Amino acid sequence: RERFNETVCLLVFIGLDCVIVDYIQGRETLSLYETRLQSPLHASAAGMLLLRERSDKERRELLGPEPFVPTTPHTATTYEGLAKQVAVLEEHGYA
Repeated sequence: RERFNETVCLLVFIGLDCVIVDYIQGRETLSLYETRLQSPLHASAAGMLLLRERSDKERRELLGPEPFVPTTPHTATTYEGLAKQVAVLEEHGYA
């Protein structure tokens, strides 16, 4: 946080959800975090990073049948849409 002025979250993956265990708020207050906030793997930054590291077969085993429940108008609801979002992560070099 001190170096990049960003919020830092400690989270765990439980089933198909990411759960925030703890966080340190960055200097900017644009984002809201609270402990125990849950979000589906396909609809969260941390979940997308986890899915990025999995093969298509593993993603299908983790997520099950489509359509996925959207949490925003930009949430991928199909494997095709998810693959496009993962490709953007890879293109930009996000770990």
